[in-house]
Amino acid sequence: CRGDGVEAPAVADAARSTIATGNHVVEYAELDGHPCVLKEYKVGGAGTAAGRKARKQFEREASFLIKQLKHPNVMPVEAVFFDSAAEAFYLQLPWIGAAAVPGSDPVPSTL
Repeated sequence: CRGDGVEAPAVADAARSTIATGNHVVEYAELDGHPCVLKEYKVGGAGTAAGRKARKQFEREASFLIKQLKHPNVMPVEAVFFDSAAEAFYLQLPWIGAAAVPGSDPVPSTL
């Protein structure tokens, strides 16, 4: 569920645009009209060793970001949720727009 106690909408229903890839896909999204950033953690195969390892990695990072990391240059976690259809956990972070990044579009143009 979202950090505000409201059930999170299905991630598949969100308007999304990939803004970074690497170990995790990072996307600009609008959930219920709320602009945000989603960081995806694939954990497919929950009963497998790889699935358990991925879940543990997610739990460690989420716990660190939520409980320990307080820094003005790091966005706070707004919500944590699981999408069973995608077999992925998500961290929802605030979208600050690109005003802080000279030459960037405020919203990705692929939406």
